[in-house]
Amino acid sequence: MRITAASFPTPHFIQVSSNPAVRDQQAGFAQLHAGGTNQALDRLNGLLEAATSQAERVNAFEQTYRELAQWRYDLSERSSGQRPGATPESYRASIGRGFVTDPFGKGTHRDGDLRMNSQGTLFGGTETPASRLAARLSDIAAARFDAEAPDAEVLQNKVRLPDGTTVNGNQIQRGRAAAAARNLPENVKDFYCTQTGTEADRKALQQAAFTSLAELEAQRASGRTDLLEDPAARQAFVEAEYFIYQGPEFQRGGDASIRALLVAAHTRVFDAPVKLPQDIDVMAYVASQQDFYAHVERHQTVLTTDAPAVQPEIAQVAARAAVPATRRTTGQERG
Repeated sequence: MRITAASFPTPHFIQVSSNPAVRDQQAGFAQLHAGGTNQALDRLNGLLEAATSQAERVNAFEQTYRELAQWRYDLSERSSGQRPGATPESYRASIGRGFVTDPFGKGTHRDGDLRMNSQGTLFGGTETPASRLAARLSDIAAARFDAEAPDAEVLQNKVRLPDGTTVNGNQIQRGRAAAAARNLPENVKDFYCTQTGTEADRKALQQAAFTSLAELEAQRASGRTDLLEDPAARQAFVEAEYFIYQGPEFQRGGDASIRALLVAAHTRVFDAPVKLPQDIDVMAYVASQQDFYAHVERHQTVLTTDAPAVQPEIAQVAARAAVPATRRTTGQERG
C-alpha cells in the first residue's frame, strides 16, 4: 500500500499568513511529504527484511529517521521546501547540548502588526489557523499549570516509559521564564514557551520510540496479521509517537522528518497508512502524556484505500545521510 498526501494534513501552526498563495504552497508540501515517505518506506522495508535481531530492527527505524533528516535538508535547498528565517544547515544541525523553544499564546501567530497594551495583552493583526491553535494551546498550558504547578513558572514534563520508569521530557514555561526564553523586555499575558529537554533525556526518549516500533515490527514478523485490531498494539504506536516528539534531535524540520517516519512505520507495521493529526507535534509538547494519547486516539485516522504512488522527491538519501555534527548552545526555534 502506497502513502499519499492524505497522510499529511497541513499543520495549522505554520499557517500564519492570510495570503492564499502561501497557503497553497504550504498545502502542496504534502505531496513532497508523501513522495519522501514512500521512498523511506521502501528503504525501511529492506532494512527490516534483512534484520535478524531486535537490535537490528531498532537500528532500522533509527537509520530511517536519520535518512529522513537528510531528505528534509535536501528539500530546504529548494524553494518548495524553504521556510522563512531558516538556513539549509539548520535542517540537519543537531540540538545537541542546547535547546529549542516554541512560543505560543493568545494573540500570537496572527498575520500583521502585533501590539501590546499596558496590561501585557497582545492585539492587532488578522486571526489565522495558527493563532487559533496557539490560543487553544495556551488554555491547555494554563489548565496544566493550575493542576500541576500553580505557583511555578516552569512545568517539567515527566514521561512514563513502558517499563514504568520516567524520563524528563520538555518544559513548559510562562511568566518571566517564558519572556526570558524569547528575549522579551516584559511579561506578556497568556504567553508560554515549550523548551526541549536535555540531550541525554532526549536520546533516551528517542530510543524508547525506536524500541517500541521495533517491538511492534517483531510481532508483525512473527506472523501476526491482527495488529491493527489489537488495542494494545495501537496504544504502543501512539506511545512511540509521544516519545519521539519528546525526544527531538534537529533544530529545524524535525516535525516533517518525524511525521514521515511515523507514517512509514505505521504502514509497515499495520499494513495501512495513517492520517496524522495536524497538531500532533504541538499537542505532544503541551498536553500531558495521557491527554496526548486521548487526543491522538480521537483524531488519528487509518487510511485503508490504496492509491497510486506519489513520485518520490528524494534520491539516494541512504548513501548521503549522515548524523548531524553541528551543535549549538543557544536556544533555537523549530520550523
